[in-house]
Amino acid sequence: MIQTITSRFERGMNDALNAEISLGTVSNFNDAVQWLGYTYLFVRVGKNPMAYGTTFLVIQFFLRKLIQFHSGMLWDDVAKDPRLGAKRNQLVTNAVNRLIEARMVNWNRSTGALQITDLGRIAAKYYIRLASIEVFNQRFKSRMSEADVLTMLSHSTEVGSVYLPVYARFLTLLCI
Repeated sequence: MIQTITSRFERGMNDALNAEISLGTVSNFNDAVQWLGYTYLFVRVGKNPMAYGTTFLVIQFFLRKLIQFHSGMLWDDVAKDPRLGAKRNQLVTNAVNRLIEARMVNWNRSTGALQITDLGRIAAKYYIRLASIEVFNQRFKSRMSEADVLTMLSHSTEVGSVYLPVYARFLTLLCI
């Protein structure tokens, strides 16, 4: 049985890009597209398909299906653009636009410059995911009670990884 190794980087790409912009390793759109080319999906499979215990033809077939399934691109598009520059541009554009909507990044489209905002810097420093920042942006008000703040925080994605003992879950259900 052949097992393929795939990248799930696209799920966390927005947060990773925000961190790279915050660190200063990505300072403009072209840097972001180039940085994306260094990720596992775009480098490892293309450089060393034999390392995964399969033949190049099987990898090529898998890549065709993977690209068609996940991106809607056709294999002919990949053959014309083997470094997937157009796809990387599309992914970076989508990620940057989401970061802009969340007020984490500013983008000067004429120069391509990407600049981190204070909110983006805080998110990167404290590992706060974009999805949580979006929740905070939506629910935050200038005047909030403690209950409102706790409700807002409970909707963040990071809270899902906090373990609650059984009795605390039971008490939570009673309070709803």
